[in-house]
Amino acid sequence: MLVNKRIQEFVLNALTIEIKNPDPRLIDLLRQVFPDAHVQVINANYVAGPRHLCAAIENAIAAVKGGYALAKRIEMEILLAITGMRSVNNAIRTAGIKREVHRYVMVLLTKVPIRKQIVLERLARLQIEVLEEIKPLSFENAVRIARILKLSDNLLSSYTTASSFEEAVERACIERASALYTRVSTAPIVRKRRE
Repeated sequence: MLVNKRIQEFVLNALTIEIKNPDPRLIDLLRQVFPDAHVQVINANYVAGPRHLCAAIENAIAAVKGGYALAKRIEMEILLAITGMRSVNNAIRTAGIKREVHRYVMVLLTKVPIRKQIVLERLARLQIEVLEEIKPLSFENAVRIARILKLSDNLLSSYTTASSFEEAVERACIERASALYTRVSTAPIVRKRRE
């Protein structure tokens, strides 16, 4: 569990959870259980490690604060940044809650730290099992992420200092989360004609 990781004015709490019977309404239940937090649940197969998660959240917060967010809520902006997608529907379809997926990364963004024991007790009430800390990317997940997010061999081979394929995929995901907002913020300015 990443506890008390400060990202700008927020505290990030993130952990991997297992849900026996995933239900799309789960996110609403979690928001009721953690009313003082911004809550997001992401398919664990699309989180390319702790650095990717933190970088995506930093970008999402900056986009919301800077006024160039693609979504209306910070929770959705996190999902967009994780996937590097510009469409909320595509991001939900890719990394959102699905009945056939049981492992997720739960993100809690709060203004003050939450004690780990409180998080565990609240999740236990919902019969959600906490698995472990967010692990580094496995080779199998790296291959899956590269295929689904269409990370080309040319792109991945450009990370010459990466010590492994997994590290190259993680770096590409981090870069993609940043590039998502670069494209938005560098759009041409349209000036209105004076009448």
